[in-house]
Amino acid sequence: MTRQRAVFLGSKAFGLSVFRALKDAAPKVEWEVIHPRDDKDPRSVESEFRQFCLSVDVPFATLSAKTAQDRILEGGPDFVFVCGWYALIDAAILQSGPRFFGIHNSMLPRYRGGAPLVWALINGDAVVGSSLFALGDGMDDGDIFDQVEIDVGPDEHIASVSTRIEGEWVERLPQVWTRALAGSLEGRAQDHGEATYSAQRKPEDGRIDWTWPARRIHDFVRAQSAPYPGAFTKGPNGRITINETGIFDAPVFGTPGQIALRSDDGPVIACGENTGLVVASATGPDGCDNLGSLFATLSLRF
Repeated sequence: MTRQRAVFLGSKAFGLSVFRALKDAAPKVEWEVIHPRDDKDPRSVESEFRQFCLSVDVPFATLSAKTAQDRILEGGPDFVFVCGWYALIDAAILQSGPRFFGIHNSMLPRYRGGAPLVWALINGDAVVGSSLFALGDGMDDGDIFDQVEIDVGPDEHIASVSTRIEGEWVERLPQVWTRALAGSLEGRAQDHGEATYSAQRKPEDGRIDWTWPARRIHDFVRAQSAPYPGAFTKGPNGRITINETGIFDAPVFGTPGQIALRSDDGPVIACGENTGLVVASATGPDGCDNLGSLFATLSLRF
């Protein structure tokens, strides 16, 4: 029997956990890991990824998107698995022979595109998920092989949600991947009429608009908290990153962005629709996390 060969395109802690699960499920597969250049991303775990590959005798390379695609075309693997790879793959590569699998953190066909989990939490979704699907020429529109679905609490932050999704995949992937290698994993077509789309996000997209109601801002904060750059506002000394918030339980009348009162849990900031947001944790431009100092003035600029 010919030994099967596969390439893993990916990065980040989530990608490393997924690759570990795939490697453990089928030790005889000949893997190569191609990692993107992400050393400026605070979420990078490139050194851990490299060390794991070294420990299991798997070739590891950090390559540009173009060089990675050339490597796939030249090597002719049987499978390519994508998780934590943020560059589009050319149609010619997708049609070159290997079966392409990818993980996208949404319940496809919802949130095709960039930052799907961030957008789901910004929108206050009470149920989120992740999809194992076939990569095709379109944007995240290939057949679905399996999905993870979890309930999200109204105060749960993205790190917790991502960790739970990761745990579900680590448990589920071995059986699914074994079926894929055996050629018995069948997908189902997406309902394209139900598709929604999400754009990539930049750090500057985290600016808070205090005219929004408190609940919307609360969801905005928890969706972009660590390990992401965070939601932020402007204080007298520069940017203040808001790390953790709560909803004040009484109406608040004030100009949006105005500090209405100071509670035991933190300053209460007036928001749209006569609501208030409690800031429980924040960080200033110099690393200061003292709420009294950060919110000493009466209002914030936005």
